[in-house]
Amino acid sequence: MKKVIGIMLLSMLFTGCASVSKQAFNKEAAQNIKSVTFARQDVQETYAIQIVAHPGFSGGLIGGLIAAADMADKTDKLTAKLDPKVTKLREKLSQQLVDALGQAGYVVDVVNAPGDDAPITTAAAMHGKVKTDAVLATRIYAAYIAAGASTPYYPYVHAEVVLEDNKTGKVLYQDIVSYGYTFPNAKTVHLAGGENFRFADMTELLASPDKARDGLVQGVQAIIGQVAADLTKN
Repeated sequence: MKKVIGIMLLSMLFTGCASVSKQAFNKEAAQNIKSVTFARQDVQETYAIQIVAHPGFSGGLIGGLIAAADMADKTDKLTAKLDPKVTKLREKLSQQLVDALGQAGYVVDVVNAPGDDAPITTAAAMHGKVKTDAVLATRIYAAYIAAGASTPYYPYVHAEVVLEDNKTGKVLYQDIVSYGYTFPNAKTVHLAGGENFRFADMTELLASPDKARDGLVQGVQAIIGQVAADLTKN
């Protein structure tokens, strides 16, 4: 049931119904930020299936629950096929983001952040407990999304990102960066892409795990590039 409710809440974000806090990078306030603790999300990955106009959504609350349960079942199948121990999106995001921040001039320390809390919660929990100038926290969501029950699936990845001053607790940067399938009303910084990772249906998607995995990894790489560019102080 928890997974079903989670899918329904994500639908609100995608359609623009959810409230999203944002803070453009405050370069002036960040001039003295030289070291960053990156709170690496340490939780089991899942790779979701989202059908935007699932037929069940037209059937009221019961139909919506049926739709969400169907997508949760498909999510379990995709996650098993892609195998989190092989795909390792969070590990890739962590390694590549640390490298990118290092190239931008930051000294980066990495700690594990258990659980699946929102980045703003993770950053606040670490306030004053680490020795670096700032704390960077992320939460990643990866999926294959179809517009309807009979339309193709495309990759979609988004990352919630927060940078908080460790001394003052002030949020220096907060955003959601997304890649792939386009939700016209979603309140994210969206990066186009993923057209080469189109799957006609669930059968084709599950039959091509390497290609499906590559579609999500490409999304992570694009998002890292955007976040690193956003956090450049010069």
